[in-house]
Amino acid sequence: MKNKNIYLLSLGHLCADLNQGALSALLPFIVSAYFFSYAKASSLVLFANLIGSMVQPVIGHISDKKDYPWIMPLGLLLAGAGMALTGFSASFSLLAIGVLISGLGIAMFHPQAAKTVNTLASQNQKGSSLSLFSFGGNIGFSLGPLYTTIIISTFGLKGSIWFFAPQLLFSISYKQFKTQPKLDTVLQKTKYKDNWKQFAKLCILIFSRSIVLYGVNTFLALYFINHFGLSKANASILLSLFFAFSALSTLFGGHLADKHGQPKIITFSFLLLSVSFLLFSITSHLVFAKLILIPLAIGLSLSYSPMVSLGQAYLPNHVGLASGVTLGLAVSIGGLFAPILGLVGDHFGLSTTIKIIALITLIPALFSFFLEKKSNFSKHN
Repeated sequence: MKNKNIYLLSLGHLCADLNQGALSALLPFIVSAYFFSYAKASSLVLFANLIGSMVQPVIGHISDKKDYPWIMPLGLLLAGAGMALTGFSASFSLLAIGVLISGLGIAMFHPQAAKTVNTLASQNQKGSSLSLFSFGGNIGFSLGPLYTTIIISTFGLKGSIWFFAPQLLFSISYKQFKTQPKLDTVLQKTKYKDNWKQFAKLCILIFSRSIVLYGVNTFLALYFINHFGLSKANASILLSLFFAFSALSTLFGGHLADKHGQPKIITFSFLLLSVSFLLFSITSHLVFAKLILIPLAIGLSLSYSPMVSLGQAYLPNHVGLASGVTLGLAVSIGGLFAPILGLVGDHFGLSTTIKIIALITLIPALFSFFLEKKSNFSKHN
């Protein structure tokens, strides 16, 4: 049976990633209200992720030396406060400040939380525990667009104040961690060496997946609106359903990896993603486009937990840093590329943007064949 705090951390992950999913769902409403270009609107994703890409590896490195559990609820409160400000911002600059605050809060939560899950999980349940933790994040990500649609449609842009409410759930329950043994007692060198070469290869996969993820998150709703004629509300609901399938795939990813090994599941996942996205990028039939989203969602998310756990296995002496990179820096890379994809959409159309994203899926599919199993790692002499 899993430590109850792993479930609590999964709830916190849900609250954190609710903000990430919500940000992209806000874009159609922001474009409509302020007449921003695709590039300008998507640059808000850049601002949120730029801060995350810088902060998360640093926090992860610090957590390898000493645990700071209080940083998790503080991060969530900042994440919710930043998103709450977006509906009260009268200019693009104030919008950017709001998403920067939210991005900082999210960046503070992830590394410490993922390392804590690794610490609390038993050796034979690390994969499934990280799957549960990732599942919480993906549920939050999938609920983000739906939650956004409900509060913005009901209250207008000022309904963004409701983004702050879910973060209180984890912050109030933070007292549970005060009764736990000091996690510093497990911060010691393992008998295995860090495999930086394999970790670098893994980062190529995660970087590529991140670009695809944020491409989908930023442009999928807009693509269905402009290419297939769906309403903004229906497109946002479709985006939520897509991330719901992604969340379910994440839940099973860790269990399958524990049984078959992380590299096999990662390779299968990216091959499925490539085939599905290439088919999606060339279809002009709405029903087929909706159906192909199912294997696309599975391919995009089945590899997530195995990659996080494999990254921690590659760097057994720097689990916090590995978590900061795999959950933070690597994921934020996608946000950094979002404005570039937005520029392509402005100049050549969203169909071209979708086709480029489809081609990017070939990169992780190829590199996944070169990953080693963690059992191949050498020990310290």
